[in-house]
Amino acid sequence: MTLPRLWLPLCGALLIGTIPTAQAQNYPTRPITVVVPFPAGGLTDVPARVAVTMMSEKVGQNMVVENKTGASGTIGASYAARATPDGYTLFANSLADTQNVHFQPLTYSPVDDFAQIGWIVDGPPLVLMVNAKLPFKSLEDMIAAAKADPKSVNFGTSGP
Repeated sequence: MTLPRLWLPLCGALLIGTIPTAQAQNYPTRPITVVVPFPAGGLTDVPARVAVTMMSEKVGQNMVVENKTGASGTIGASYAARATPDGYTLFANSLADTQNVHFQPLTYSPVDDFAQIGWIVDGPPLVLMVNAKLPFKSLEDMIAAAKADPKSVNFGTSGP
């Protein structure tokens, strides 16, 4: 090999050594806030707190749950949407927030302002309960009673 043929690979190798290497970012360097838009002790809060405890151990940083409640979760969602997008504010929400697109005007977009990065609970841990003094022993009993006399059965829901 002649000197010019050696020169090109040698120069290339030297230049590669001058390319700055990417520095690993130290994240997280401060506590992470997890916004829960419903009250403490509820069906969204409890799983979020369990997940926060486990995640805090994994990332080696404190994580704090902040309950920002009211308006069917829109207050907490608005707060989280306005947070600086630096990874230090997470938003733990339930599928119930999908109803919020019907609440106008919103100060955030449920579609554009959030990106789902994972599930905390696989399926809602919900049960249907009635007053023990009622004659219903099954869901079928309650449905039959409601069909026979629609005004005899009342229910509550957080959904539309």
